[in-house]
Amino acid sequence: MSKFVNLSRQVRNRYGNQLYEVFGNYNKKLNSIEMPEKFKGTFIEKWVTYWKDVCRDYTDVVKDAVNEIQNSPWKGIAFFSAFTCGAYLLSTNPDEISFRNTMLSYSNEMLMIGPPIRNPYCLNHLKYLEQQYNEDTIRRFSFGLFSIMWVDNYSNCLGIYKAMCPYLKPEYFTFYERIVDVGCCNKWWLIEKKMRDMDVNPDEWIDKA
Repeated sequence: MSKFVNLSRQVRNRYGNQLYEVFGNYNKKLNSIEMPEKFKGTFIEKWVTYWKDVCRDYTDVVKDAVNEIQNSPWKGIAFFSAFTCGAYLLSTNPDEISFRNTMLSYSNEMLMIGPPIRNPYCLNHLKYLEQQYNEDTIRRFSFGLFSIMWVDNYSNCLGIYKAMCPYLKPEYFTFYERIVDVGCCNKWWLIEKKMRDMDVNPDEWIDKA
């Protein structure tokens, strides 16, 4: 613990002044920007002023974060860890194409397995997903850090009243029953779990017993 505190103090003393110098130079350059006389009073001046204010706001946020990190090393570690994890999850959030490719990959693997040893539960799940794709009822919803695949009532191409009425949309309290997969870290977890024993048929020896 003492070694970590000493290291954080060394980093703070070494780089703290440099960061403040960088922020100071940035603010000076930002304040030195002046509009030509012909643009003053026009929308261009207002547009430049708006973006200058936005840059100042973001600079203040960064400065406050640096101060928090300098004053509390553990808070800095927690902030950096949360930011890193969030950035990783955001960059590895799978899309609908990856889900479709995963499903087709497992379907191709299922074709390579002999019918007697195919797991009927895995096979039925793949058939169910394929049926929903054929009916155009598979939907993806992204939460930013992860995504879910769920099943809607009707295709978006249908023009019937039930498909278009906003009061007949899926209910929130039973929405979890429509979720068919959860995607995170470049992987769709539920389909991988369901396909784990796709070459094991639990009913293979029942008729022979």
